[in-house]
Amino acid sequence: MKQHIFTVTCLTVIILFFTACMAEEYSVFWSIHLTEKETDNSLDNNLTIGSMSDDGSTYFISTGGSILKKSVTAASSASWKKISLPRSGAFCTGITLYGGNLYAGFLINESETALYRTAPDPVSWQEEVDADIAGKQIVRLVEANGVLFVVAMDESEKFGLYYFNGAIYQPATLSGLSHLIVTVIWDGSAYWTIAGNRLYSGANPESLAEVTTDPLQSDSGNKYGGILFAGTHYYLSADNGKVYRSDDGFASSEGSEKKTVSQKTVKFTEFTEVGGNVLVGTTSFGFYQMEDGTVGGLDRIDEKEMLDTELDRCHVMRFHVHDDKVYFLTAAQGLYSNTYSGTWSGTWVHE
Repeated sequence: MKQHIFTVTCLTVIILFFTACMAEEYSVFWSIHLTEKETDNSLDNNLTIGSMSDDGSTYFISTGGSILKKSVTAASSASWKKISLPRSGAFCTGITLYGGNLYAGFLINESETALYRTAPDPVSWQEEVDADIAGKQIVRLVEANGVLFVVAMDESEKFGLYYFNGAIYQPATLSGLSHLIVTVIWDGSAYWTIAGNRLYSGANPESLAEVTTDPLQSDSGNKYGGILFAGTHYYLSADNGKVYRSDDGFASSEGSEKKTVSQKTVKFTEFTEVGGNVLVGTTSFGFYQMEDGTVGGLDRIDEKEMLDTELDRCHVMRFHVHDDKVYFLTAAQGLYSNTYSGTWSGTWVHE
């Protein structure tokens, strides 16, 4: 059934989706800092990489409305291949692998929305028909603690969180939010998520409640960009040039610390962790890292390790890690990769 959610042209939908829905801010301000010669492979360097997932044998990325794949064991220079989409006019808005299947949200012919799943190989799409998500635009798919979460936007441009309970897509306790629900993580006993300047947590999807002791609780002028739980530490990043770390779930100021970078224009995005090294993206300065996860060590990589690449002036929205290989998903600057084994390898690859 056609759902006339969007009244703008297809081009505008694409722009708005990758700007407002996925990161809320994609304004890319280029630094003049020149950074190591990169290896440039066949993937278009101007693509926005919306999401990435792998099943151990194949990588999948969503970009420009398409879904591409490549073998995990393929040479770095091997080409990414498009896979067929479920219908003519389908524009992919996000993917994830869950339960052995590839799940993908779609906008179809500018007006219809749908969620589909398929086995990775061979591709045979089946629509997920569910009353609670019908007519809503799927803007993000996330797996946490073995649960599939769906972030969806309704026709009034409000965001809600849904989860698959094994039979249906059931609403979580978050709905009608004005800001994008960025992601969902699991710390071993509770789920955590962020939207705007609010932090939420709960032991199950039906009990997510606002945490009122978090750093931005009284700061309506700034927004969270990412959240991570690694080891025993919780991390939050924000668009105010700050990264926060806590050992008690931000329950008290005594159990938390923060680092403000010198460039106040830095807007931090999402996190990842590889080999004890915590990474956090930015909207215009590539990424920062915290070796050993120490907030006081928050800094950019030394120039000598990234000379002549463009990664350090990209909008790094999020990351994907497979073993010691890290992928950097950028806005309008394609996909970068490198390996980290205590130190970064000397070659930065522009896929």
